[in-house]
Amino acid sequence: MKKILFLRFCAAILILAMASLACEFLTGEGTSSVSYADTPQVYPSYASPTDMPIPSPTTDVVASQQYADMLSRVQEYYQAGYLPSTNGEYHNLDDFSDSWAQIKWYQWTRTPYTVKDFVIRADFYWENATEYPEASGCGFVFRLDEDKDHYMVYLDQKAVIMASAVSSKWVRIGVTKGNKNLPTLGNPAQANFTMLVNQNHAYVYVNDKLYGEFTLKTGVLTSGTLAYTIVSGTNKDYGTRCNMTNVELWQVTP
Repeated sequence: MKKILFLRFCAAILILAMASLACEFLTGEGTSSVSYADTPQVYPSYASPTDMPIPSPTTDVVASQQYADMLSRVQEYYQAGYLPSTNGEYHNLDDFSDSWAQIKWYQWTRTPYTVKDFVIRADFYWENATEYPEASGCGFVFRLDEDKDHYMVYLDQKAVIMASAVSSKWVRIGVTKGNKNLPTLGNPAQANFTMLVNQNHAYVYVNDKLYGEFTLKTGVLTSGTLAYTIVSGTNKDYGTRCNMTNVELWQVTP
């Protein structure tokens, strides 16, 4: 009888251990599985992040023109009431390229920059290995903290997806204001993407047309790391391939 009880006890311990390993596999980072709400178009699962090197210097002439173009846009955004000031620091980031074949997962690659209020702008090009992928594309993780809580945004063929991941809960953030104007995007797709973040408000432009305003959480995730992200729409072949070029960052300063 004692031998039978001991075997049952060992079996129970083995089951608990296997369940714990399963949780680590689902999240990809050894944390408990992430819950989600609002029927998100991409599951809030992510892989181990990597770091992006400090960007390579550009020529003075190119950098000066890029700075002038960005400053002109910043002034327009300020006049529209989207930014608190026109003061800031300009950074030209390295291009980004990656592919990911794990459907409904996303991963990120950190930049060297910590952001609070900012403007990020880039040209996106992405494609999927299947004709009818799940929601997928290029985007950014921002205000990423030490606990890996963060906001994320990406451009899908049909919509701009914004979400928060706080305390292991992934929640999609809907558009507060805007017409959600989006050009016809196929597979492969390309578009210019611009996002402004001012305290708890985010504004997204696609091809220099306002897509919409998003209301972020108040009192949490006020500052953190900026990262590139890719969201996978298929397990087939290379999955989803993302390229970002002409990546520019404006960090708003008081």
